[in-house]
Amino acid sequence: MPGAVFALQQGLLHRCGLVASIELIDYASQPIWFGTALGAAAEPSELPNSFVKRRLGIEPGGTARGPLAVIFYLWDQLDVLLGFWPNRS
Repeated sequence: MPGAVFALQQGLLHRCGLVASIELIDYASQPIWFGTALGAAAEPSELPNSFVKRRLGIEPGGTARGPLAVIFYLWDQLDVLLGFWPNRS
């Protein structure tokens, strides 16, 4: 799936001047396998979050209560980014 999304971005969105001007990656110069590799690297970064939630008894798709809700909200937003970011070098 990440390869397909990358191909969409490369084939359609890169051709739009406004979108192309704010790209973080030059999609035109990257092969399709690059998108697949980025997705494969980013997806496992969600596993620690899910593991901790299960240990705390939070159901899949559920949310924590109280102060943990804020922590897990931030973690949910940043986990894929943190998994993806080191691969951009």
